[in-house]
Amino acid sequence: MAQVGRISGPLLTANLERNGIDLKISNTVSSSPVLKLDVTGKRIGIGTDSPIAELQVPSSLNTQNFIATGTVNVADFSLSNQAINVSSGNIIVNSGSLIEASAVATDDIKIEENNIYGTATQANITLKTPPPNPIPNNGPAILYPNKMIVSESGKVLTHSTPPLNATQYQAEFDSSVDIDVSNFVSNLPSSNWMIGDMAVSTSYYAFTMYRYTGWSNGDNKCYVFNRSTNQLVHTFDDSSTSGPSADEWGATIVMNDSYIAIANYYTGSGGEYVDVYDLNTGSLLYNIPNAQPGGVRFGASMCITPDGAATHYLGVAAPYADVGSSNRGAAYVYRLPDFQRYDFFPPTNNSSDYFGIGMDMNKTAVAIAAPGSTQEVYIYSFNNIQTSPSSQSPEVTIPKPESGGSSSRSNRFGGDPSLGEGLATARHSNGVCLTDSYIIIASASYRGSGSKGIDSGKVYQYDLSGNLLRGFLTPSNAYAPGYESGAQRDRFGASIDATDSYIVIGATSFGQNTILAVNETPAENFLQDMASGTFYVFDASTGDLVSRSMASWYQSGLQTYDGFSTSNTTLSAYAFGENFGAKVAIDGDNIFAISEGGRTNQSTKPTGYMLFYDVVAARKVDIQSNLDVNANLHATGNITFGGNITLGSGAEDDITFAADVASNIVPDADNTYIFGRNEGTDSTYQRLSDTQVETANATNAVGDRIFINGIDYSSPVGNSFFVDPNGDDTARGDHPQGAFKTIKHALSAVDSSAGGPTTVIILAGTYTEEFPLTVPSQTNIVGAGFREVVIKPTTATQDKDCFLLTGETTISNITVMDFFYNSSNDTGYGFRFANNAVTSTRSPYIQNVSVITKGTPITVTASSTLSVNSQENNPRGITFNNDGTKMFIVGAQGDDVNEYTLSVGFDLSSTVNFIDSFPVPQCPNPTAVKFNTDGTKMFVTGTSNNNVHEYALSTGFDVSTAGFTQTLVTTVDSDNFGLDFNNDGTKMYITGNSTDSIYEFNLSSAFDISTATLNQSVYLNPIDDEPFGIEFNTDGTRMFIVGTKGNGVDEFKLTTGFDISTATHMGFYFVGNNPSGIHISPDGTKMFIIGNNSDLVKSFDLGTSYRVSQDNDPRGFEVGNAGRGALVDGSVLNASSTQASMLFHSVTFITPGAIGLRMKDGVRVEWLNSFTYFADIGIKAENGATGFVSPHDGSTRNYGAEIRSIGSANVYGNKGAVADGNDCLMYLIQHNMAYIGTGSNKDNDKTLRIEANETVELNSGKIFFQTTDGQGKFKVGDNFFADFDTGTTSVDANTVAFDTLSEIRVNTGSETTFIDGVRTDVGNFVMSGNTLSTSTGNMLIDAITKPEMRSDVLMNANLDITGNFSIGQTLTRIGDELTDTVSFNVDLDQDLKPGDGGLHSLGSTAKRWKNVFVSEANIGNVKFFDNQITTNVSNADLDIVANGSGNILFDSNNVQVDNNLEVGKLIVPTLTYTGNVTQTGDTFTNEQEITGTLQTDTLTVARDAFLKQINIEGGNITNVVTNSDMIFRALGTGKIRIPGNLVRLEEDIRVGSYQVGGNITFTGDILSNRYTTEDIKIFGTNIQTSLSNSDLELRASGTGSVLVENLFFKNRTITSGPPGVEFGRINLDPAENLILSGTGALKFPVGNINQRRNQAGDVRFNSQLNVFEGFSTGTVTFGGLFSDDQQTSVQVNPVNNHLDFNVDGSLVGTINIAQVEMPGLQTDDILIDGKKITTNVSNSDLELTPNGTGAVNIIGNTINLSSLSSGIIKNDSTGALTISATDQGYHKIGGTFGVRIPSGDNSNRDAGDSVPNQIGDTRFNRTNGGFLETWDGNVWQVSAGGGGETLSQAEMEDLILEFSLALG
Repeated sequence: MAQVGRISGPLLTANLERNGIDLKISNTVSSSPVLKLDVTGKRIGIGTDSPIAELQVPSSLNTQNFIATGTVNVADFSLSNQAINVSSGNIIVNSGSLIEASAVATDDIKIEENNIYGTATQANITLKTPPPNPIPNNGPAILYPNKMIVSESGKVLTHSTPPLNATQYQAEFDSSVDIDVSNFVSNLPSSNWMIGDMAVSTSYYAFTMYRYTGWSNGDNKCYVFNRSTNQLVHTFDDSSTSGPSADEWGATIVMNDSYIAIANYYTGSGGEYVDVYDLNTGSLLYNIPNAQPGGVRFGASMCITPDGAATHYLGVAAPYADVGSSNRGAAYVYRLPDFQRYDFFPPTNNSSDYFGIGMDMNKTAVAIAAPGSTQEVYIYSFNNIQTSPSSQSPEVTIPKPESGGSSSRSNRFGGDPSLGEGLATARHSNGVCLTDSYIIIASASYRGSGSKGIDSGKVYQYDLSGNLLRGFLTPSNAYAPGYESGAQRDRFGASIDATDSYIVIGATSFGQNTILAVNETPAENFLQDMASGTFYVFDASTGDLVSRSMASWYQSGLQTYDGFSTSNTTLSAYAFGENFGAKVAIDGDNIFAISEGGRTNQSTKPTGYMLFYDVVAARKVDIQSNLDVNANLHATGNITFGGNITLGSGAEDDITFAADVASNIVPDADNTYIFGRNEGTDSTYQRLSDTQVETANATNAVGDRIFINGIDYSSPVGNSFFVDPNGDDTARGDHPQGAFKTIKHALSAVDSSAGGPTTVIILAGTYTEEFPLTVPSQTNIVGAGFREVVIKPTTATQDKDCFLLTGETTISNITVMDFFYNSSNDTGYGFRFANNAVTSTRSPYIQNVSVITKGTPITVTASSTLSVNSQENNPRGITFNNDGTKMFIVGAQGDDVNEYTLSVGFDLSSTVNFIDSFPVPQCPNPTAVKFNTDGTKMFVTGTSNNNVHEYALSTGFDVSTAGFTQTLVTTVDSDNFGLDFNNDGTKMYITGNSTDSIYEFNLSSAFDISTATLNQSVYLNPIDDEPFGIEFNTDGTRMFIVGTKGNGVDEFKLTTGFDISTATHMGFYFVGNNPSGIHISPDGTKMFIIGNNSDLVKSFDLGTSYRVSQDNDPRGFEVGNAGRGALVDGSVLNASSTQASMLFHSVTFITPGAIGLRMKDGVRVEWLNSFTYFADIGIKAENGATGFVSPHDGSTRNYGAEIRSIGSANVYGNKGAVADGNDCLMYLIQHNMAYIGTGSNKDNDKTLRIEANETVELNSGKIFFQTTDGQGKFKVGDNFFADFDTGTTSVDANTVAFDTLSEIRVNTGSETTFIDGVRTDVGNFVMSGNTLSTSTGNMLIDAITKPEMRSDVLMNANLDITGNFSIGQTLTRIGDELTDTVSFNVDLDQDLKPGDGGLHSLGSTAKRWKNVFVSEANIGNVKFFDNQITTNVSNADLDIVANGSGNILFDSNNVQVDNNLEVGKLIVPTLTYTGNVTQTGDTFTNEQEITGTLQTDTLTVARDAFLKQINIEGGNITNVVTNSDMIFRALGTGKIRIPGNLVRLEEDIRVGSYQVGGNITFTGDILSNRYTTEDIKIFGTNIQTSLSNSDLELRASGTGSVLVENLFFKNRTITSGPPGVEFGRINLDPAENLILSGTGALKFPVGNINQRRNQAGDVRFNSQLNVFEGFSTGTVTFGGLFSDDQQTSVQVNPVNNHLDFNVDGSLVGTINIAQVEMPGLQTDDILIDGKKITTNVSNSDLELTPNGTGAVNIIGNTINLSSLSSGIIKNDSTGALTISATDQGYHKIGGTFGVRIPSGDNSNRDAGDSVPNQIGDTRFNRTNGGFLETWDGNVWQVSAGGGGETLSQAEMEDLILEFSLALG
């Protein structure tokens, strides 16, 4: 029996636990289970006391052999039989060496021996690498850059070795200097430089070097590289366009393959601008000035359309623009290359919106953010953008989807103008990105949840309809567990970019003050010192995180982690950190990112770097041996083969490239390879069939058929030459690969004597050629296509002819453009005969050619400058006299007009002398000055009182003779700036800077501003919101405005001269200098600009009179002299020529305002399917003086021209075809005239056409034409017309013969029109002989005007007339019986008038009309209307006269007469009359009685009248009763009034009260004790008012005066009496005081020196000296102290209230509130002169003594005491001389010899109790050889030197003794 051990005792108690038959062994220290034997359950647990299986091991199990007959479960694995299963996840088999198996199979793949099989039917086998740089915890893949550019010590370095991990970044690359820019940073610390911004396009990348402190002109640089070659192609800097302060040039850049824009957006002075360069040429295209005044950060954000856009646009933001409200912001879009500007303002007028700080473009739209107050983003389509900002309408508006926190910055959606990071790009955030399918919007300052979420940032993705797709936050696994809150201040979204595939989001402050993810940091998880930054890549379609860039930071050097290492790597060569991700860009699969301030170590300042990444890190499947693929092979990445390649196993196999080939197929550089195989190399042909390529470059091209662009290159070249824009004129030119570069050189290589034609083949491209190009005889020029070949002239030959042709020449498939006409030389034609050319067998042939001309280019050249600072340091306005020999300047500093002379008119480089200044005190701060035509009137306006002031000059243009005359008070603007007049002075113009408008005034009297009335105004703000000076050309059709908005000149075109309402903006020209005044010479060739930036007058030469810009006329058609199409001139041909002709086929001439085709001097032209557009004359034939032509009929026609045009057209233009001369003949067949007469109008308005201009025959010229004109009429000559619009046809019968026709039938539907020699049938109407009849129905005569019947008309039927009816002959009767009735069944709407030539009766004496019913009857001059009888002649009398002895009776009715009634005899019962009654006939006593009542206003009787007791005789009214009173009494309360007449009273009059309207004249005296009127009493010697406290006024009538003694009172003026009164003076001699009251002023006499009276007591104003003065014994001046001659004075300056001292007419000193300013000041003993204070007494001291406890302080950085006596500063007593510093200041003593301090021996140490030793006293003790000693408060300590130790006296003496002994 086996032995059984028993476990019991102390061991059991310690770590063994028994439960029945079960045992448990635990760890003695931790009591954790070690072994459990579950006998009951038949289980064993190792490391657990609760086994759930037969054997359970929760941790690891190490055993040499493990045998289980059933299932084994290990973690998630289950092992049973031959299966290994896992409950979840993958199965990972890891071995230190090999895992061997005879075969491995999955569901679909089996690997056996060296084969990989697919086991699933029709399924592919995919070889795929794992994700790059996998990291634990499902974190994103870490991206490493494959190229790096670093700014280091003033150099730009590159690193291009793709790293495998962070350790490889230790490689130094100091030697790999690609760009040496040390030339502009020499002697400057590298810490002043950084990378400012970057930009990427399809073919280029660029970055800027930006100096943020210590900038000077030319420092900032921009480098542009080719992406495929990494070669530097362009370097730009700020030297050519620097504004007031270009210190931030390059802080923002954008680019595509055509353009790069570089902004200088923060100059601090409002001078921001953007430079735009052409990347093809490297030239500066445009300097875009700030579109808003002030510092608005113009260009802080920009965007540009991507490559591939149909039209390119550039967007520029001004986020701080105060447009309507503070910091509202604005954005501007410029169309390229013409720079047409479109303005965008926020739809809402909220302040602090910072509109535009976020903006981006795709190919069709621009998105602009208003991230501040409004928090919205707007998408505008390019198809609907407008020039007016008020008309802009967003197609999509996207509001912020969530609040994102409570702080103001956390709500910024779409960008942030003050992100607070860095110095350049990272300063703000452009939070908008627009792709073809998405818009990405960032809120980098978004605040997440909790206190840790400040500025964590968030990004949103929308579709282009504004639907939110998803939001992005900092990924949670970016930080270590527990530190996720570290996302605070990450500024996630500080930069963004995207494609339709990926979204890249930068976080410039990633990792700030927190711990990174554990898988990216070393084990200790230390805190970083500063933020680093990173970027993330997301899948645009799913939103999944794809990868993240590596992050890095400082701690004891730079730390970098690759995601795998557990220890850090310190980099010494360069660094990551500080705003990394400030700008990110993605293009295709490449990502670019910059840090604007990466450091090299902790001691240096930021410099910056740029990194290049692949979106997905490079991965590959590497197959080390031969690969034989029998099925399809599909690779999503690159395939690189190291061995031989055999594609296909048989001839039937095809090789197909299912995608674009994205790179070149390039053989090894050292060998030559054959593409295909020819016979001789092998026994069979192995060739490619057809090869389709864009460009083929080969040394030798051999083959049966090789065609490139339609040219057979397999044929022998023969006598042909090739021209290519990339060719070389030194090449042979006989092959495309060896082509010439210029057409001119190719033509010079033609050998006409070689025989046979020569062909010059022009390959596709644009050519700049030196015109003219002479084409030799028998030479054919063939272009690749007229749209593919463009030929332009060099700048120097733009006004030359393009092609000079000879015989047997052909030109085809080209476009010629951009040349203009020179009228002086008659050059500038596209085609013409060469001089002395010979044409014989074949005339020149021009086919498939377009000619697009331009007008004379506008040139503006700066010529010279002149400083006027000495006279005016704030100049504003400028003008000249007529011939330019005098110049006048006004400005805000001097308040005067400065006059200069020029030795040469309008030439600032000639001798210019300042002559005089004329003060204009009426106009402080003058801004403009103008003169009338002869200079005898001067006008000045300014900003202080905003009026116009007029001055008269006795000598024209001589300001010294000027005198003020009048002021026009203008209220149109509070800031008048510019002033101008039209030529005749009847219009005046003012520019208002406050209202941004021009105001036009009409002057009824020329140059008399008192007659000015405001006519109209024009608002300029959309163009220039800072308008200043204004100028017109001589006829007023051009207007020029200068302003500071763009620092330039805006040009306007006025369709009506001097009518500003017709102005159209033509363009802008930049002049700089903060311009405010402008003048242009009368001939328009010199422009002068004055500005206050540098107090300069600038002169510019204008190449075209009065033209400075053609922005809105880029081709110069407004200028005129556009190039002409062709000239066919027979006079220049050689006499041996057999013909003088040219043939044009499919040719288009676009020659606005010029002649298209001109023919003269005996020529013939064939013009087939050819067109002219916008020409002044489309085609013109004219007679000449010589030449010849052999026309088709064999005759000779001299000096004229003949043309045959077939299927051609003249479109737009003034005239179509002109034949001028009797030898000119034109045949126009199927020739279209479209909109001729409209000029260059392109509105397709048919009403603008002029039909007479279509064909013009002059001087017997003849045109035979068959055309379709602009109204759609088909015309054959002038006789036959077919209107296509109406379907009608017209024939001129006068010129068309019908003699031979028997009949004409015209069938129109069911009716037939029949014409023969007997009759004409038209429908139912029949004309035969002299009879008009109808076959059926009534006859209707309907005429447009009127049918006329010139003979008798017999009508047997009814006559129905719907129109007017006129009868030229006698109308015998209407109706044939007395019973007939004439009825008018319609209203008569016209007059019924008799014919001319006499009076006609209506009825007769025997035959009368019974009743006439009319509304109004006019008989002669009498009008009967309603119940009135009046005259119808103005002012004529109405006579009612009875016949014979009859009377005019009004039976029993009252008669009311409202006007004058003239009667002979009037008997009425009652006469009521409101007018005058005039009786002119003789009367008798019984005939003058009025039995009734006479009521009248006025009674006028021509004879005398006798009324009972009153006789009215002549002009007298007499009482006939002796001694009775004459009483005039009014009834009731009425008054007796005698209005407006004189009343003469020769007798006494007694009245109660009376009111006189006229005058009362008394011939005798008025005797009255009291005479009282309503308000005045006259009694005794007094005249007194009746009303208490009322005034007594003595007032003369009209121009009279009130005369009292010798004083005249008139118009508030008292003047002395008539001549003879002593001195004509007025004496006021009050008994006491003379009191003058009022609120106005007391005006004293005014006069000059010669008008003084010089009597004691005189007080007056001297207008010559501008002072008040009085006289006692001499003249005394008020307002100061003056000498008698006024040359020496002390007076108060009225401008600044300073006290001025003048001696001998010169200012010698001023006292103001702060100081006394004098060149010298002397007391008894002291002289203060300039900077010196000296004593007057020889050898005397100068003492500076304070008062009381005060001190004498001498303050300054440097105090020079060289003038002290013997160089000694000493006190005047035994006290201490103290020199003390303030606070933390210190004493610094310079020099090189040393400092001398007090010295002495031991006895001199203590000066006694009066001056005790003080701590710190230092002296040199001369005892024992000398030493330094210092008093420490107790003893004198001796200094031992450099180490800072001190010795006591005794120690020092011992030390000296020891040294002495040692030295012997």
